[in-house]
Amino acid sequence: MEQDGLTRRFGDVELPFSVRMGKTRLPAKTLLSLRVGGVLQMGKIVGEPMDVLLGEQHMASGEMVVVNDRFAVRLVQVLSPEEIRQAAQEEGAWR
Repeated sequence: MEQDGLTRRFGDVELPFSVRMGKTRLPAKTLLSLRVGGVLQMGKIVGEPMDVLLGEQHMASGEMVVVNDRFAVRLVQVLSPEEIRQAAQEEGAWR
């Protein structure tokens, strides 16, 4: 199917996007001692691009910005469909 046909057919389908600011691992004893006001350090450093995910699949990178008092992401890299497919296969997401 051509791109125009795909857009006409599926263009209004809403997809689950999220932005991951980082990941970390915690010992169980740290997890059990978490309290309100506690701080969890993430693996990314300030200024490092955030991961933009479609479902659980990385598909872009961006930087955090504020637009009208809301967090937003300015895209700095968007993977091609082939790069997304390749990354998914390497991660075992699509078999």
